[in-house]
Amino acid sequence: MPIPAISYKEIKNCRVTVFYTALLTILIMAAFLYIQNSYFKDTTSGKINNSITKCTSKEPLIISNISIGPELSSLSNFQKVCDSFVADRHMVFIGIPTSIEEAEQDAARISATLKDFAKAGVTPVVIAEPFYNGEIIDMKKLIAGGYDDVLNSFFWNIKETGLTSEEMGIWVPFPEANTPSMDYPGREPRDFSLAVNTYARIMHDFFAKGHVSILLDSKSYDPGDADWETGAYRSHNPYISDIVPGSVSSIGIQGFPWKPENESKTIGELNARDFLQTQFLVEATSILNIYEVWYNTGTFYGTHLESDEVAVYLTAEERANIHEEILAEIAYLQNKRLSVWINIFAEDKTDSYEATNWSYWGDDIDESHTDSFKTFISKLSDANIPLSLFGGK
Repeated sequence: MPIPAISYKEIKNCRVTVFYTALLTILIMAAFLYIQNSYFKDTTSGKINNSITKCTSKEPLIISNISIGPELSSLSNFQKVCDSFVADRHMVFIGIPTSIEEAEQDAARISATLKDFAKAGVTPVVIAEPFYNGEIIDMKKLIAGGYDDVLNSFFWNIKETGLTSEEMGIWVPFPEANTPSMDYPGREPRDFSLAVNTYARIMHDFFAKGHVSILLDSKSYDPGDADWETGAYRSHNPYISDIVPGSVSSIGIQGFPWKPENESKTIGELNARDFLQTQFLVEATSILNIYEVWYNTGTFYGTHLESDEVAVYLTAEERANIHEEILAEIAYLQNKRLSVWINIFAEDKTDSYEATNWSYWGDDIDESHTDSFKTFISKLSDANIPLSLFGGK
């Protein structure tokens, strides 16, 4: 069959169509990149604004007339540094009781704290670590229902104090379950799902609208692996795929920058895209059918502080650049139509096994680091990103 002839006019029209299609594609891509890069004002420069007098335009929370514990005292310190409102969420840590007596005592303590939070207008982010008196609890026993009576007593006693689901805040059981910090004999990734199901079910029996969240590290470690240097970035699917639908309302990912000891040949990680691994959050929202996500992150002033010989430090400018990268990750999630909030970990852990100072002020810290923090808070506030805090003594 002869090939039909194509006129010059048809060829010209075809070329014009291809040209304009390509041009339109380029314009769409350019517009997307512009929106992504300019979502937060000044986020590409990493510039520190050292003229900020108030971090936000809101008045500080009134918490001075409350019998405050260490968490609200910390929040008060943040407000003094910023001379303004900073955040209306704050982390508070508890363990998992292993007896009825412990459950009653723990319920009384946490209830008093949560009532103070409610008076101050602060949402607690309750981190329920699987430890009691420094020892990890028997997770296999918990999964099998061995602590059901204890947990029922714990939440029943809290309920009896009159706290509401809203005043309970956000509860995060068994954080960092994919790291050596929560290793135990026979640990399997699926254990996390089953433990969360148990904890959430019992909490919801007493607080039907209670907000249960989960927090995993950006790096996962094989069961039995106690070496913090061997973690790998891989999907959280094995840890979350068996969580009962409706059990959790949000999911967080924990990631922090790090540098090796001084004079080490290892490079370290200072790029937020690397240490936050945002794609795991996006994947998790599909698996769990939820739309609220959050980060637990921060930047360090110094690390490996156990010795001057190996200690390394970040400049205020380096910390500011990391803040900008975190803001870019938040913008990416918002472009995915996800609700995002962030917890900034700003505790001085110099004297702990971490030997890392995550704070932004102190006797040996230059004021430019405080300005870096204030600039970050200001940008989060301008973008209406809900903020939680921990540290700031």
